[in-house]
Amino acid sequence: MTYFLEVARTGSVSEAATELTVAPSAISRQIAELEAGNRLLTSFVRPPVSGSAPRD
Repeated sequence: MTYFLEVARTGSVSEAATELTVAPSAISRQIAELEAGNRLLTSFVRPPVSGSAPRD
């Protein structure tokens, strides 16, 4: 949850990784695990990307 909150605070995975002195991939992996356990969170965390297909 710390990684998620830091990404929310900074607005960027890269910036959060710098602040937390971890690799951006570690943050992305942890957020993906958090999303996998909470379907509602996914819809708020990852807005649709222009031109991409909707996710189920």
